[in-house]
Parts: sequence; structure tokens; C-alpha cells
Amino acid sequence: MTRGMDAWGPVLTMGLLQAALTTSLPWLIETSGLSAGYWAVIMAAGMVPVMAGAPVWGRFVERNGSYWVLRHTMALVLTGYFLLLGAILWAPSAGWLIGIALLARLFHGVGAGGVFPAAQTLALSGAVPAQWSFRLARLQAATHSGRLLGPVGMAAAALVTVLGGLVAMGLVGLALSALHLLPQGSGRTASGRTPGLSPEIPLWREAWPVYTLALVLTAFVGVLQFVLGPWIRHILGIGADQATALTGLVLATASVSGVVSGLVVHRWVSGIVPLSALWFCLLLGGGLGLATAASPAGILAGVVLFSAGVAVLTPWYGMVLRARWPQAHGLVAGRLTSIHTWGYAVGTLAGGGLLEWRPENATTVLPLLAPVLLALIPFVWRRGLLEPARLRPGEAGQEKVARQPS
Repeated sequence: MTRGMDAWGPVLTMGLLQAALTTSLPWLIETSGLSAGYWAVIMAAGMVPVMAGAPVWGRFVERNGSYWVLRHTMALVLTGYFLLLGAILWAPSAGWLIGIALLARLFHGVGAGGVFPAAQTLALSGAVPAQWSFRLARLQAATHSGRLLGPVGMAAAALVTVLGGLVAMGLVGLALSALHLLPQGSGRTASGRTPGLSPEIPLWREAWPVYTLALVLTAFVGVLQFVLGPWIRHILGIGADQATALTGLVLATASVSGVVSGLVVHRWVSGIVPLSALWFCLLLGGGLGLATAASPAGILAGVVLFSAGVAVLTPWYGMVLRARWPQAHGLVAGRLTSIHTWGYAVGTLAGGGLLEWRPENATTVLPLLAPVLLALIPFVWRRGLLEPARLRPGEAGQEKVARQPS
């Protein structure tokens, strides 16, 4: 099994578990008796440790290797997931449920902060810079595959038992993690470093336009992911089980869109202008479609376009940072994971607020995403991040390197 395939299992599991919980949100709200606002706080709480921990895990990847980090972090993620299901099954008082759910999400957050930096570093190990964008798109496809399987599984489980479906998703994730990390990964410590290049550590401010772009994108994605199920239930006037099934169908189709568009575009399209025009049109079209949707077909079309735009944009800015600092794969991945999580947290809280106060208009903010992101591209260009400086292998030993604090 190749290193790239080893990275698939944990990342697919992360997409699977998160999609299962997101798809089941209408059922979780109804079963627990907690409002959408409470669940927004619970889900966002799991993101706090990722924000602080992802850059730290990125350094652990550099020192201890990707496999070591993946084993430990996936154990924490799975522990948190099953702890949350145990709380739902036990059905304690609201206070106890909130406390246990918060603890479970903290376990998840501590682990999740290391999964993506380690997996991305592992996927890029041994690849030349020209291959990075496609390899990142391929890893993103693994996440989308999990997001596809999760909603499909939960849509089917909703016909019988939603709780049983959540348990099944957890067991599948446990099997995937064991398959990729225990037998084949034993004893391997791929770090993903590129030999012979400067070990310069980037400062946060040096790439602030890219980090801001990533933050804004994931904030809007966080809004959509959190509001989708309850919003569908509200505007269509259907029950919680029906909303869970329809949300699963929509998210599954969107994941197919993300897998196909990301792989195809980053295989055949390159250049800042074509890629920018493509993701701008996709995100704008998807946002407008969701803001005006009033039927299942309209919702489906909007989410598919939106997902395709995200799949085109995300690997591109990841490649930009890694090309500028090729010796800091783990650190760059950790920082992006932290920024993405900040975005999801902000989006989750904003989504909870929209559902509390304006449930019928919860998606009207989505058309704003594409113009805001486009406005950041000139700043990326002006800071020289689209023209990464690269050393030839023979020059690495002659370069004077000053290690700066991060």
C-alpha cells in the first residue's frame, strides 16, 4: 500500500463521521431536546482544540512522522465519537448531556487537529511540486468520499433507526483506521520533507491573504453545513426523519460533485486566471441558487455548484503555501487546519444564530462568499505568493537560514 493510500483511511473516516453527525442534526435536536443553538455550541466546542493544536501537531509530524501522529489522533477522534453516541443512548438530563457532549467534542478536537496535517504531509511525501495540487485534490476526494458515504448511510438508516446508523458509521471508521494505520503502517515514519531545500519557517503575517481566504471560505462552508438540515426541514415543512434523509441525499450528491470537480480540474486546468474564474462562477452560482431555492431540486443544484467551487479552490491555495515554503509541509498543513477550523467554528455559531432568529433566510448570506474571496486575490498576488522562490538542491547548503519564531 502506498503512502498516499495510507493517508486515505483516516481522512475518509473524518469525512464519514462528521457527515453522519451533520446529516443527523434534525434527529439529534429532536431526540436530545436541545435547541439548534445548543447544538451549535456543542459542535463548535470540538473545533477549539483544533485551532490551537493543529500547528503543534504539524511540528510533531516533522519530528515523529505522519504514522505516529495519525495513530494517536485517530484514537482520540473515535473515542470522542463513541462517547457522544453513548450520551445520546443513555439519554441523561439536559445538563449531563451537554457536559458529556462537550467532553466528547473536545476529544474529537484534540485528535482532529493532527489528522489532517499528518495525512496531507504523508500524501505529499516523495512528490515533486508539480504534483502537489493534484495530490491535495486526491486527498480532498477522500474526505468527500467520506462525506458521500456518511449521508448515504444515514439516509438509509433513517428508514429504520438513525442511532443504529450512527453506530454503524463509527464502526466503519474504526475498521478503516485500523486497516490503514496498524498492519501496513507499522514502523514507518514518513515525514514528507523535501530534501535539500531551505528549512525557513514562515511567519503568519507573511501569508495573511491566503490564511484570510481560507478562513472566509470555511466560515461560509460551516454556515451551510450547519443550517442545511434544519433549513430544509423548515422551508419544506417536513418531519425530522424526512429532513435527515433528504439532507443525506443532498450532501451525498454534493460530495460526488466535489470529488469529480476537484480531481478533473486540478488534473487538466492550471493558472491563476482560469482557476479563479472557475471557482468564482461556481461559488456565486451555488450561493445564489441556495439563497433562492424553494424545492428539493433547487437545493440540490445550489449545493452541488457550491461544493464544486470549494473543491476547486481549496487545493490551489494549499499548493501556493507549500510551494513558497516547501520544507514546512507539516507546519503549513497544521496552520491551514487551524485556520479552517476557526472558519468552521465561526460558521457553525453563525449558522446557529441564523436558525434561531431567521430560519427561513438562513442561506441568504451565501452569495456574498465569491465576491469577498475574489477581492483577496490581488493581495495574494502583491505579496509574491504566486511566485514562490525555490532553491536548487545544490544551493541548499550555501543558503544562510535564519529560523524565526512562528
